[in-house]
Amino acid sequence: MFIIFGSQILKSPVKDGVDIMEYCPKCDSVTRMTEYKWQKYVTLFFNPIFQDGEKEYVLTCTHCNTSFEINNELYSGNNE
Repeated sequence: MFIIFGSQILKSPVKDGVDIMEYCPKCDSVTRMTEYKWQKYVTLFFNPIFQDGEKEYVLTCTHCNTSFEINNELYSGNNE
């Protein structure tokens, strides 16, 4: 018998988070940016079991799916 464990980063949209039109340098266009929360989880048999580490909030371009760090003036401060 063997046990498969590891880690996985789950990305989820932030309810009532930042949702703005902003220039994306990756796809070189003005596009919609949405706030997402990244959270690292410890997994057992590929299923998330518990959170590991800090949450990270990012803005993600809806056109090219590239993520960027959030500036303090844009951060909504939601604590999920």
